[in-house]
Amino acid sequence: MEQLDQLREIVLKHLPQDVYLVDLSFGGQKLQVIADHDEGLSIDVCAQVSRDLGEELEARELISNKYTLEVSSPGLDQPLVLPRQYAKNVGRELKIILEDDKEKSGKLEAADEEKISLLEYDNRGKSKAKRFKKEPTEIALADIKKATIVISF
Repeated sequence: MEQLDQLREIVLKHLPQDVYLVDLSFGGQKLQVIADHDEGLSIDVCAQVSRDLGEELEARELISNKYTLEVSSPGLDQPLVLPRQYAKNVGRELKIILEDDKEKSGKLEAADEEKISLLEYDNRGKSKAKRFKKEPTEIALADIKKATIVISF
């Protein structure tokens, strides 16, 4: 079993129920665990996972060199990668780049394991106010190269 696979197995064991792994990376001297929960992930949960994970990694001596362990939730600027993340963000505005490099922007209306429903912006008018098309567009998750939340102030 490769080291990253072993790390993934250990991380999954230490995530509380309903907390899911978004990404795991280990490079250089940094082990980064990005996890999430449907209702958000508290810093207390991240800290507890970090302590438990760190203890097991030290006991197993799986990583021989010095390393930094970072356990966090995905930031608003990080792309959505899992179907569960799309479902969590229904009602938010997204910017999507499709596999064919076309861009779409709009409000996420619905999401399931295979597709999303996006109410796209209708930019044909002269008004600067955001207007949406009347019918949502269905987009297969497999057709999405990158999707990010639009942060508006």
